[in-house]
Amino acid sequence: MVHASESYPLQLGGRVTIGEMARYLTQVEANVDASTLEVARPLQMIHRVRDIDVQTGDRLIVFTQPSKPKQLPERLQPGDKILRFSRGDVELTSRGKNGLLMGKPDDTNEVLPDIDLRYFISAKTLPLLSRGVAWLSYDEQRKVWYISKLGQTRLMIDEYELGAEKVPLDGDRWLRLYHPLNQSSNAGRLIGEIRVQVQEVHSRNDLVYLEPGGYRLRVNIAAEQSSQTLNASPGIPMGQIVTSLVIHNNVPRSPNMRLYLMRLLPPNLSIQELSLGSDEFLYVSRSLHYARNVLLLHDVHNHDCVYTLAAGPENDVKVIGCRAEQHIEDPALDIDLYDAIVQQIKDPAFVRTAARPQGWIQYKATDNTWWLRADEQSNIPIYVNTIRTASNAPTRLVSGDVLSIGPQVDDYFTRLEVEITSTST
Repeated sequence: MVHASESYPLQLGGRVTIGEMARYLTQVEANVDASTLEVARPLQMIHRVRDIDVQTGDRLIVFTQPSKPKQLPERLQPGDKILRFSRGDVELTSRGKNGLLMGKPDDTNEVLPDIDLRYFISAKTLPLLSRGVAWLSYDEQRKVWYISKLGQTRLMIDEYELGAEKVPLDGDRWLRLYHPLNQSSNAGRLIGEIRVQVQEVHSRNDLVYLEPGGYRLRVNIAAEQSSQTLNASPGIPMGQIVTSLVIHNNVPRSPNMRLYLMRLLPPNLSIQELSLGSDEFLYVSRSLHYARNVLLLHDVHNHDCVYTLAAGPENDVKVIGCRAEQHIEDPALDIDLYDAIVQQIKDPAFVRTAARPQGWIQYKATDNTWWLRADEQSNIPIYVNTIRTASNAPTRLVSGDVLSIGPQVDDYFTRLEVEITSTST
């Protein structure tokens, strides 16, 4: 099921291949990652399964709304500026677009934001965001990007709070999203943050461009719902399949609904070899990887040593400690500090006297936060920055905190730096 799609008109040379088009779309569309395209052929509701020549790999897609026409961005030139949005291993860029909507799809998915916050904000906190959070625009004459606030979500660029007025962007900034002040229970609480970098284009050598020509066609790009598998007899009409999908997905029936058979095309197929009817088009779907909150603990004395805890959809508790023997794993530990402690104090025998576990790291899904509390039976203190953590009062962890495990802050067995980021799933 597709609730929102965009249609790009193209006029290309005959030698352009499907694979080249896919690479080009991957370059200009932040949410597209494809090596080939599909051809979409319309089906009539009276067609039956046996009439449509289904082949291995084919798909049926129901478009609930007409596609919105859009123009491809202009070619980037040396000296142009692009925006790069990143958090953890999630990264999107503005490509050649001069205007970007940052937000989330609405309930009917009729709006496709250019910067989809589902990549950067965990699913638990998405409902707290406005559908439109910010608008970013590029002034081609001045070569400057501007950002302005939309909706009710509070925004800050570094330490400056955004309003409806345009604010120029430069360099390397952090965009932070907060609860609206009128939500008393969560007023001012941080929802998430995104790194925003302004980068200048120095060369066109790494950019893909398509040869213009006399072949007219269109490419539709859409955000799909998850795939569903149907077991249908050959005599079932397409209209009955559409009706069943509409009921199953609780989608209002609309006269604008259209059903298409999708078939993958060979990437080396050229445009001049492609025969498209007037109501057929090429198609590629947007990829979507939901963001998950991730806690990273970096050993300050060994940059290659990083302990990783990934949050799930529910509250969770992890155990941090160290095993007693080098060659005997302790399955009860989520973070085992044996190697880090031995490397620092150079005395494996000492580890046998250390209490296990040293502490508990808790993820609170309701507000997307990480907390640390000491184990009440541990005889080894844990300090967050310079404050000793208690067993009955958890300490919230934020990026930049330093954990010191040992008798004193400056007399420690191991020291870890906290980074809270996101990863894609």
